[in-house]
Amino acid sequence: AVTNSPLPESDKNILARVDYTLNGQHSFDVRYNLISSTAQSPLGVSSTTSQGIANYEVMNESAKSNFGNVGWTWQMKQNLLNVMRFGYKRYEYVQIPMDNRTLSDFGGNFVETGVPTLPSFSLSNAFSLGNTSEGFRDNINENVELNEYLIWTKGNHSIQGGFQFLRLQYLTRQDYAGSISFSTAFSGVSLADASMGLANSMQAQNRLNQGGIQHDVFMYMQDDWRA
Repeated sequence: AVTNSPLPESDKNILARVDYTLNGQHSFDVRYNLISSTAQSPLGVSSTTSQGIANYEVMNESAKSNFGNVGWTWQMKQNLLNVMRFGYKRYEYVQIPMDNRTLSDFGGNFVETGVPTLPSFSLSNAFSLGNTSEGFRDNINENVELNEYLIWTKGNHSIQGGFQFLRLQYLTRQDYAGSISFSTAFSGVSLADASMGLANSMQAQNRLNQGGIQHDVFMYMQDDWRA
């Protein structure tokens, strides 16, 4: 079977940079990068069945990445260099079902929390419609970091030491589209069970809200010795 569906996509990439030297001792650099992408996922064909049944939900997907950092280089002495850099990065992926009809719009009483969408249907030894992953989703990953190090040159030695502070954070909000399965338990034919509304199993759950924050500090010191 062949299923055709439009796939509108949009991609944007913005890069900006500034380099500035204040004097012989101080110099600064700034970098910013924005990557933005949007798409509407096509209906697609279920790869789990040989009947070529298309999934009916179309998803509005968007992804955005913001990255920026600021660097400061200070030539403290002829043989002493200080470098500091601060960076920030945030990535967010959002998935929203475009068809917000539920079974209530068709006379059913299957109710779920979150952004309205139809559940998936599975008929054993026949076909499947939809997917449990076709619900609302919002994933965010963010980190902040600070790097500071000194380089001291003395004779044949180049001594370098510094530290790094890293803050990691993530947040996930996700709906479960739900699922209704029909088997041969009542009539011996899954299609007959489905036409009579005799479901074998149903699954539904509340929105998943999950997040975490992590802090890390790293320190190091090294000596490059030219023998």
